[in-house]
Amino acid sequence: MNHAFPYKEKNLQTWPESARLLPHAKTACTFAEEINIAPEECSHLLHECGLFLRNRAEFAESKDLLKRVLQSSEKSFEPGHPLIATVQSNLALVLKDLGELKDARDLLRKVLESAEKSFKPGDPLLATMQSNLALVLKDLGELAEAKDLLRKALESDEKTFKPGHPSIATSQSNLATVLYNLGEIGEARDLARSAYETFLNKFGPQHPKTIIAKNNWESIIKRSKV
Repeated sequence: MNHAFPYKEKNLQTWPESARLLPHAKTACTFAEEINIAPEECSHLLHECGLFLRNRAEFAESKDLLKRVLQSSEKSFEPGHPLIATVQSNLALVLKDLGELKDARDLLRKVLESAEKSFKPGDPLLATMQSNLALVLKDLGELAEAKDLLRKALESDEKTFKPGHPSIATSQSNLATVLYNLGEIGEARDLARSAYETFLNKFGPQHPKTIIAKNNWESIIKRSKV
């Protein structure tokens, strides 16, 4: 078996092959020692499997798999290793998907606190951690803190990436949603439109990110006309 998992979130053509290889990847890592697969390689492989399952909305299985990856990573890597923080963050997002918001928030606070010690301000990974925590805070109704974190994440992305990059659009869309909930409709509308146009240009009209961004923008437009 090729130990590289083909899944790419932005390339929907990789999804059918990923579905076919998913059970083989899990089995291979169950018997990793017998077939000479390094623990680190299994951690990376199963992490990708967990992300794939989350994007297929198979949240319970994704949660179990990411917990397995986290336990393995904590044994294989030193505290503060980027993979540990990344797995913790993605596990927290699955907890969010499952409605376990307070557990997700607490885990993401821990992740962000660790990341702030390990990475310089403006690091893209730090911006990701800020965004992830902000989205959970939004769902818990803690909008002011979510807004501040998302502004920091957007500022970081605008310094890191060129205009029109999908990472900037994601931060714009996230911030637009929080501003919308705070009643700051004008700025929310502008950010949502920019995000939608970026996803449309990069991925086309049928990609899930484009569809979600379009729906967000149209919802804000409707409210601004009320």
